[in-house]
Amino acid sequence: MKFYPKAVPSLRFPKLCSNNSCVTDHKNFTFDASRPVFGVQARRTDKIIEAKKSFHATDEYVHIFEVFFKILENHQDPKTVFIASDDHTFLADIRKSYKLPSWKILGFDSNITMANQGQRNSDLGLISIVRDLYFLAKCNFVICGLSSNVCRMILEIMATQFPN
Repeated sequence: MKFYPKAVPSLRFPKLCSNNSCVTDHKNFTFDASRPVFGVQARRTDKIIEAKKSFHATDEYVHIFEVFFKILENHQDPKTVFIASDDHTFLADIRKSYKLPSWKILGFDSNITMANQGQRNSDLGLISIVRDLYFLAKCNFVICGLSSNVCRMILEIMATQFPN
């Protein structure tokens, strides 16, 4: 009998394992953990549908990581931010305003906006969320909504890597 983690459906697990290069082998994606990396997890598509009050504009997230880097007095440029979102326009908006040499904005352009449940439950949806979890957990600091299960998982993974 094979072991499968309870969180991953057994039918999808072999595909995920055979395709784990989608998580770790990305050309043109360098994740340098030797300097502070700030992660942002923005869950937006269901917020638009569910409740307008819980929707946060791009500026709200940007303000937090700008203040964070101002507090770090000895930071070196470029300031590195990893963006994970289910809305591809979120990453594009931030990349328009924050560019090299002062900022290095990391994220995956391949994350498409997945507004309906069918897209979220597809193989692409699973790969996108696993990839985002993998890189967000490697960040030094993360902004995310505490009501999000994705955020809870990120914090659980980070707790095993950084015990204090």
